[in-house]
Amino acid sequence: MNSRLLAPILLSLAFPLILVVLLYSGIPPGSLPYVMGEIALILLFPLIPLLYGFITGDARSSVISGTVPLMVFAVLVAALGPSDVITPGRIAQKLVFFVPLVLLGGLIGFCASRQKVTWLIFSACCMTCWVIFFLEAGIS
Repeated sequence: MNSRLLAPILLSLAFPLILVVLLYSGIPPGSLPYVMGEIALILLFPLIPLLYGFITGDARSSVISGTVPLMVFAVLVAALGPSDVITPGRIAQKLVFFVPLVLLGGLIGFCASRQKVTWLIFSACCMTCWVIFFLEAGIS
């Protein structure tokens, strides 16, 4: 494995683990720390590939930082969540929710790694679409 890709992969694995620990740490839902953790969850998933891609300029690791954290988080939540999450109908529903988010996360990182203003604007637009899709699809 390329040693340059090891750091973004490890960071991509650490980020969702920290969020899962914070969200399942016994903090009562609705309290300020819990709500702040949820807001961090929503905003940091698309923001990390944008910042990472812009700072490093490495397209491969930026795509990794945009795709791997959400996939790991989805697997962790499915494993730690209620048992009714892993039913055939729910799996298809979760895939329809997570696949566009993963693809948008990779696109955010890739566009930001170009380090030009037009690509950065496009990346920010993709980030906005990510947040809107997350909120709209997550509510319904």
